[in-house]
Amino acid sequence: ASDVYKRQVQRDKGSGLNISTTNINYCTVGMYKNALTTAGVTDADIIVAGPTPISGTAALVGVLKAYQEMTGKEISDSVVDTALNELVLTGQLEDSLKGVSDAEVEEFIAYIKALIAKDDLTDDAGINGAIDEACEKYGVTLSDDERQQIIDLIKKINSLGIDLNGLVDYAESLYNSFKNCLLYTSPSPRDLRRSRM
Repeated sequence: ASDVYKRQVQRDKGSGLNISTTNINYCTVGMYKNALTTAGVTDADIIVAGPTPISGTAALVGVLKAYQEMTGKEISDSVVDTALNELVLTGQLEDSLKGVSDAEVEEFIAYIKALIAKDDLTDDAGINGAIDEACEKYGVTLSDDERQQIIDLIKKINSLGIDLNGLVDYAESLYNSFKNCLLYTSPSPRDLRRSRM
């Protein structure tokens, strides 16, 4: 087990998540934001740092535990498991999808969740329709297995009664920030790792 430094400061409602990482070589800030938003953490300053380079996936559990201690709000094990599932699935999609950046994959997942929340979609047809819309918007082609993993994640989120309404604004802000990026954006740690292989 690795030691991970997690520092959190609760922010005023509506101020959003501000996340920074050091020595985290797999999880991106966007991956953390999506998973934390699913877990109901929407307003906090968070620093995740490893003493040496680490993946950072297990740090999500520590961040959620620290958030519970800081706020007194309980986050159930099933919600933590779902957020971790989302973090891992997003990472897998970032590795497998071609022609889209890590940021676009993170935005793609947030967009699907926002559509689910906006239209209160719970059945397979509705979830598949949201996935189709997101695929068209982001130019993503999913394998049958990837699509099923996203459907399973959405069903898991829906079954837990997690309030996704905050995701509509979050997905829109992600989309706008992505579209407003200048020509140069710094590569993610994962892009750097892939370029060295």
